[in-house]
Amino acid sequence: MSAILIIALPIILDMIWFDQVIVSLVYVPLICLALMIVAKVLDTHFARVLLNEQGKQLRFRLLSFPAIKRKHRMMKARRSKAA
Repeated sequence: MSAILIIALPIILDMIWFDQVIVSLVYVPLICLALMIVAKVLDTHFARVLLNEQGKQLRFRLLSFPAIKRKHRMMKARRSKAA
């Protein structure tokens, strides 16, 4: 969907706004580039948020089992002794 917007929006703007071909040859690639950068930033942000949420959920699930809790406590104690 975002790829369609990145390609279609500058073309639609070109058809509506610009009368000269030379101006559109400059602005359409610049608008495409700006939209691609915005889409990449948004994609990276939402991927980071999703990864953080899944990481927290995974940790909560793992620590809800008694054997894994015990192992986690042992590893934590070992790290504190080593430090």
